[in-house]
Amino acid sequence: MRQTALVSRLALAVECTAALASPALAKGVEPRFDLDDPAGAPFPSDRYTVPEADHLTGLRVNLPKPDCSTRPTDCENV
Repeated sequence: MRQTALVSRLALAVECTAALASPALAKGVEPRFDLDDPAGAPFPSDRYTVPEADHLTGLRVNLPKPDCSTRPTDCENV
């Protein structure tokens, strides 16, 4: 019985700490990305998908091809 009470109190303390700390940690935080520029947008995103009937999800990722002259190993991976 003692161990259960201790675990319950510890869980409550963790939840309270997280609830109080979150707003303080987020103060002054703002996203900085440009949705008009795919290179600067958040990833993963549906912005990089296109319809594809052959896939189970009906979508596939459509990322820009790498520059094979400057990044040959990237091209090999694709």
